[in-house]
Amino acid sequence: MNYKTIAILLVIVFVCLGRENAVAAVQDTLLTDEGQIREQLRLAEDLFNSDIRQSLIHARQALDDANAIHSELLIAESEIMVGKCFDYLGANIEALENLKHALAIYDSLDMVSQKAYALRLIGYIYYYAGEHSLALEYYYEVHRNSIALNDTSLMIHAMIGMGSVNGNTSKYDSAILLFQDALRLSRAIGDKATEVQCLFFIGDVYIELKKPESFINGILSSNLSFELKQRAHSPLLGAGSFNAGILFFKNPY
Repeated sequence: MNYKTIAILLVIVFVCLGRENAVAAVQDTLLTDEGQIREQLRLAEDLFNSDIRQSLIHARQALDDANAIHSELLIAESEIMVGKCFDYLGANIEALENLKHALAIYDSLDMVSQKAYALRLIGYIYYYAGEHSLALEYYYEVHRNSIALNDTSLMIHAMIGMGSVNGNTSKYDSAILLFQDALRLSRAIGDKATEVQCLFFIGDVYIELKKPESFINGILSSNLSFELKQRAHSPLLGAGSFNAGILFFKNPY
């Protein structure tokens, strides 16, 4: 269809519907609906681990479209996805900009769960960037929100985050206490994967304290399967703690 034909059709629309109705009719055909934006976000999520650049393209398109229809919620969701993509690519400044924008929107909408998720992502970026004080601030906020939500899983992740910061700033006693609390809660809700993660982090701290046997005793007293015990035990092997390794494999149960 050429421009002349389009122009003729528009004139017909204006004549038949009147100017105001015609403008609305034309605009309706151009607007993106929520379903299209969510499809872009789904594609971005699906491609995240296989084609991060294509994932970012879809996430940015979702953000553009969400801005076009002035949907605060969809803008926030799109900002989160764009931020995750930038974080994956190592573009911390851009990632933080998007995530903090999403955080501000969730805060204004009083969406505590989504706000806590954004806080976790921001804390994670600061932690791996070596900005430990800032990371700790955000993990504290996650913990505070987990209490408000009565969300044990979220509380565990906040404790792991705070413990990781303390462990990397030589506050080993605090780190162990936080990891042990997270371990206790993981066991209480039957989250085996996080239980292994907590044991792994406890092992890291005991390696720094040069007390691998203390970690081994904790592993042996757990009710994990031997396979999961091996996974939790891996930091000792990675650190070359061969005596502790021999002790572990002689006493697997």
